[in-house]
Amino acid sequence: YALEKSLDKYEYFWLCEPDVYFCNKDSTQFFKAFEKIESDCLILRYGKAAPNLAFFHTSKVLDGVPMSCLFPLSRLKKSAINTLFEFRKELSVSFLNRKFLPNQYPNDEIFVATTLNRLGLNILKIEDFTSFDTRLYTADQNEAMTIEEAEKITGEFIVHPVLENSVYMEKKINNFKG
Repeated sequence: YALEKSLDKYEYFWLCEPDVYFCNKDSTQFFKAFEKIESDCLILRYGKAAPNLAFFHTSKVLDGVPMSCLFPLSRLKKSAINTLFEFRKELSVSFLNRKFLPNQYPNDEIFVATTLNRLGLNILKIEDFTSFDTRLYTADQNEAMTIEEAEKITGEFIVHPVLENSVYMEKKINNFKG
């Protein structure tokens, strides 16, 4: 939200979290495919949220059909960001006033997908417009790979999550302990 306020001459903003990895040498090829596509939101794996989704319970505090997506690589229109920010502030007041429990606060995937859908904004799936293969793009931390592993993949692939060796090992050890 803060970035949108400081870069006011742009119509769209891409979010690309640091654990998203482009296997080809030139990631700009991926972004060029979307330059002429008009939408309020471009996102991966957008659709109705499954009840077994880890954050599904957080959708109960939102109006509308529970929706989800994978948020680490997404593009939002400036007006959609402003709208989401206003709804996020409104929702946060309910939590600050203890209307809901802290564990009910919607994560970004549930919040963005459900709110934009309820408002009838134009949401498109990234995978419908790219030649890049997204089959290795997941939210499952058990499917994470190291940077060294991802570097061995050639072609137009987007991989998520890709972690540094130390972070990868720490997550694996914590999963083993927990």
